[in-house]
Amino acid sequence: LDDPTAKPVLWTVSALVLCSFLICIWSMASICQFVIRQSQRMRQYSFGSRQMIRRNDETRATVIQALLYSFAFFITYFFPLIALGQGNRSFFVELMTKIFYPLQGFWNFLLYIRPCVAQVKKNKPGKHIFGILVEVIFHVKDI
Repeated sequence: LDDPTAKPVLWTVSALVLCSFLICIWSMASICQFVIRQSQRMRQYSFGSRQMIRRNDETRATVIQALLYSFAFFITYFFPLIALGQGNRSFFVELMTKIFYPLQGFWNFLLYIRPCVAQVKKNKPGKHIFGILVEVIFHVKDI
């Protein structure tokens, strides 16, 4: 960071990642707010406690999914931003950067299949997690 041209680049990259993170948080919060409002509007059409419980479970699942997506974004870019801002390189920060940064797509993949895994696990409680993952990923039935 002794180079005078490095600081503007560092600030620009940091600002872009921060803006992306804020947009991600805002988007997920907007989705959660919409789902919660829609669920509250639909309460008048719910007759019985089973429908109310199901509606609350769906709302909760949406909020959890949005939080997990935001956390995946945060954990992916947290250590690279710290590494950019450090004058001296820390072994721990470099190691965490090399572990978490390449896993961004993997986190998104896991979060994308998570609802399907939960559904299969609910429908087939005795099935091993490996079989559930194979069924969800490859759309294979009865493994």
